[in-house]
Amino acid sequence: MIRVALAQLRRRPGRYISLFFAIAVAVALTVATAAISLSLQHTVNNLFAKPYQDTAAVVMVRGNQDDIQRTIDVSCTQPGVTDCSYDRLLQVAMRGESGVYQSVFLQAIDEHMQWREVEAGQLPVGPGEAATADPTVPLGSQASVAVPGQAYDHVVTIVGHVEPSARERLMGADTLFVSPAAFVDWGIGGGAGELRVAAPAEQATTIVDNIKQQLPDTQVVAGKAWIKDQANQYLGSRDRYFLLLQLFTLTVAAVAALVIVSAFSVVAGSRRREFALLKSIGATRTQLYGSVSTEAILLGLIGGVIGAPAGLWLAGIAGRNADKLGIRVPLENVHLDPVAMVLVGIAGVLVTVAAALPAARGAIRSDVVSSLTANAANGRGSAAATTAGIIVGVLLMVCGIGANTVFSFSGQKAIAVAVGAGALIILGLVFIVAALLPRLVALVAPLARALPTVQIGLAFVGRQLGRAGAIAGIIVAGTALIASVLAGQSTISEHLNAKAQGQSSSDVTVSSLEGPLPEELIGQLAATPTVGSLVAPSVVPVSLPGNDRPADKAYVLSRDEAAASFRGTGGALPGELVLSKYSSLRGKAKDGDTFTIEIMRTPVTATVRYSEGTNTFIDPALIPDLGVPLPPATTAFMQLEGPAVQAANNEGLRAVEDTIRANGARVSLAERFTARQDILDSTDRILTLSTLMTVIAALVAAVGVTNTVILAVRERARDHQLLRSVGMTRGKLSAALLVELTALSLPSSLIGVLAGGVVGHSVATTVTGTNGSTASALAQSATLFAAVVAIAIVGVATIGLFVSLLRHRED
Repeated sequence: MIRVALAQLRRRPGRYISLFFAIAVAVALTVATAAISLSLQHTVNNLFAKPYQDTAAVVMVRGNQDDIQRTIDVSCTQPGVTDCSYDRLLQVAMRGESGVYQSVFLQAIDEHMQWREVEAGQLPVGPGEAATADPTVPLGSQASVAVPGQAYDHVVTIVGHVEPSARERLMGADTLFVSPAAFVDWGIGGGAGELRVAAPAEQATTIVDNIKQQLPDTQVVAGKAWIKDQANQYLGSRDRYFLLLQLFTLTVAAVAALVIVSAFSVVAGSRRREFALLKSIGATRTQLYGSVSTEAILLGLIGGVIGAPAGLWLAGIAGRNADKLGIRVPLENVHLDPVAMVLVGIAGVLVTVAAALPAARGAIRSDVVSSLTANAANGRGSAAATTAGIIVGVLLMVCGIGANTVFSFSGQKAIAVAVGAGALIILGLVFIVAALLPRLVALVAPLARALPTVQIGLAFVGRQLGRAGAIAGIIVAGTALIASVLAGQSTISEHLNAKAQGQSSSDVTVSSLEGPLPEELIGQLAATPTVGSLVAPSVVPVSLPGNDRPADKAYVLSRDEAAASFRGTGGALPGELVLSKYSSLRGKAKDGDTFTIEIMRTPVTATVRYSEGTNTFIDPALIPDLGVPLPPATTAFMQLEGPAVQAANNEGLRAVEDTIRANGARVSLAERFTARQDILDSTDRILTLSTLMTVIAALVAAVGVTNTVILAVRERARDHQLLRSVGMTRGKLSAALLVELTALSLPSSLIGVLAGGVVGHSVATTVTGTNGSTASALAQSATLFAAVVAIAIVGVATIGLFVSLLRHRED
């Protein structure tokens, strides 16, 4: 039977080259998807992990010099600590070209734990030197830096360009890098930052617990947990998106497997006469199964050997051109573990064999006489096979709908359930459509007697149920995969864009660099034509009970007062203390808990709410009436005219800068337009990668449809010869083929895009943690879905007509 298998491969090269192509491309695209997905995860993780090599614990440092020194002494003297470094961070203001100060971060880290690579120049050494991650800033240029609370500027010379941090690279943060000597020379005794404690990994938990016990009011996080927390700020809970990419890889692999199954179902059905001839001369069913298995193994091995390296090569090309696609994450080193490549290759062989044997089963088990006299591949099929396909499809759909309804997991488990349930639903539809659609089309054929060409095209569907079912099934799977990606990326895009619009932030924040914010300036800013609304709340120190040192500063601002000056939500509801994402009080009380704090040494009970914004707010009604006025405002929040997302140098912002410059007050300005644009850029990066995944999905679907249609048309030579012998022209034959393929592709693609759209929206809402109308989401993507349907119909028809034309020329 091995000789028979090899002879088959030689005798039918066209048939098996097409099948081999399907296997090789399926393996290649699966490898490419896995390589890109895993490389992206590895790159993003490494970007955030680089500063924290061997870090056992990260200790948040805040307060005055004494507080900072005590934190350093306690943390760095723990048993097992091998190194300790203080990464200082302070928000300062740098004078821009317009003369107005802009908020930037000032950062310094001990030299022996300096992780940034110097890209040009050198690291800053003295207090008058600085480096930047912006390569457009000329070396040797000077910058004026204003430290809050100081009446004069510090002039620094830019001496180097350094490697940007993950936050600077991915989220557009502006940082001026200086030496620790600058903090000492400039008199910056207190402030904030993080202390990185290096120790063997096995001692990390003990060190974290000890520091927490000795410094109960200090935030201490294990190194690995801190890296994950920081990375989650990019893409927001990145693990969800990475899991989605991994599940997409599995989905691509599953559709690739369907491509192979579809191809084999056509090939095996066309071999009924060959198997019957072999059985008539003594071949057993076991030997025939062995022959089919040998063919499948050979095709799978060759396809895997060629497909796996080709997939990695394609992924490498995509990675090297990532920047051209708008992906700011470096992907030059796209790779996949050799073991993973071998596993994908083995999976390709197993899938090929698993597809070949069931597909050949019907042809092998058919009786010799009926098989020898059969003129059509798979004949008319059987009612039992159709019923079984429908039953299997319904069971799969019921399991998918049930899993999505019954299991109420959260986080990654919820995403896995949503993707798995969606895959079962679509797979069930594939079985149902493949089994039912050809029979329904065949029932319609007699109604077209007045149009013989149309009737012949529809009748061909009923005459070749196996081929027709294979074509319909792969169209459903392919279009559903594409539509699910399109619908998912649309929902995620809408979510992230809405996130960019809000963030509980004002458009512009103006802060005094020394003393209160001048009342005159507040009035002038409020009167600036481009300023829609302004609020300048007082700030009160919030302390823990029994602790004289303030743990946080809260703006006294109600939700109603903030409504006009903040995008999204700002301020506090009655009885609330709203903690910013950077508040040191987080962890002292959970979101929604009632918590006792002290304001001006007076205990106050407030309801704690967590915010994703950068400001802490307190309800004015919670401020105790001590008979003294609240401290004067040091900050003003403004909302400008126009939308939340505008260019950073928009007219409204320039008008605010002109007002500040004319007043002459020493204040800093921070705008949120750049940050919002960064979020939109992050959205674009997700969508760009998603678009790349869509292309891969389209390629997988196209390969499956192309291969199945080519095989089906090539195996129809006998039918076409018969029709031509009775006078049917090539044009009418082509028209009949067009009718047949349209009758299959139109309903199949419609079902596929609708099912894929529903599944994609469901998965996306699970990823983002939002709710939304599925009907509305489908309506928003209606144009794209219509394009997918049109491309599917035209593509299938074009492929069929092209192959048919080639067959006519051969004849």
